Amino acid sequence: MNALRRLGVTALAFLALCGASCSRAPYAPNVALTYSAPAAAYQMRTGKDPQRLYTRAIAENGGRIVPIAQTRTAEQVALLLEGVDGILLPGGIDVDPKFYGEGRHEKLEKTDADLDRHEIALLDWAAARALPVFGVCRGHQ
Repeated sequence: MNALRRLGVTALAFLALCGASCSRAPYAPNVALTYSAPAAAYQMRTGKDPQRLYTRAIAENGGRIVPIAQTRTAEQVALLLEGVDGILLPGGIDVDPKFYGEGRHEKLEKTDADLDRHEIALLDWAAARALPVFGVCRGHQ
């Protein structure tokens, strides 16, 4: 619960940033949350949300989650992103160093180039619209 509280404080600050781009009243920002293909498959198979700490922290602080699964097509993602006020990129596996011009290191763990491309496209989308992005661990990288 302590980790959720810390995430909640950060989520509240992030939602305040999202408010700058939210024109709806009453204010309830829509936050895109990415799901890797394995996370989306797990949720489909079990009905349990693998991102529940993130979704709970955002919901408890007044936001609404818009799930953006890696498995969605570009057209589906574009539709889901309409009306989004910010993007939350969660923690996860390592980012492939080829995306930032480096070679693989011996301590590099599992990577997923498709997930990297998906999240980089979301970052580009947010940057083009000057929307806030909240990156946690992998998402911060």
